[in-house]
Amino acid sequence: MKPQFVTLKFIAVAAVTFACFGTFPAFAAESTGDPVTIEKDRILIPGTNISESDQRAMNAILAQYDKSLYKLKGYVNGKAGKQQGTLNDAAIDKATAARAAKHAKDPHFSGSTLQIGFTANQDISKKPGNTSNQDISNKPGTTTNQDVVNGPSPTPHDASKARELVKRLTPILRKYSKSQSTR
Repeated sequence: MKPQFVTLKFIAVAAVTFACFGTFPAFAAESTGDPVTIEKDRILIPGTNISESDQRAMNAILAQYDKSLYKLKGYVNGKAGKQQGTLNDAAIDKATAARAAKHAKDPHFSGSTLQIGFTANQDISKKPGNTSNQDISNKPGTTTNQDVVNGPSPTPHDASKARELVKRLTPILRKYSKSQSTR
């Protein structure tokens, strides 16, 4: 009877200790932030802590492509770093932009945000007669976190380059996605 009592006591103490330390952020495993979403034509980065070695690998690949194919913003303890890329804001997924804006206001956030690539069915120019699947109109009393840029629509060449870029970055960013597979 004594050995069972000691064993049960040990298990109880271990369970209580684990429960307490598991709930404190200092003892919990480091979070990678919001998961990356990898699609055929784009990678959405709503606020993800990407390791330094993966950032270096990403930067080496991004340097080989036109900056208009991506836009990344890095943060360290809530302070914005240098923006990479010039992807038109109208091409950035609204939900991703909203989540990134929330992280940008968090003084403890360290990680990367925004998007690589764009969907081919998006018309990101604002020429008369063109339509967009995103309402970015500037009506009185409304605000937007996306700038309207008058510029050319992406060409099929841009779309194929964006897909190629996404394909090359997928092996690096897959570990940060929720499902860890390409959609």
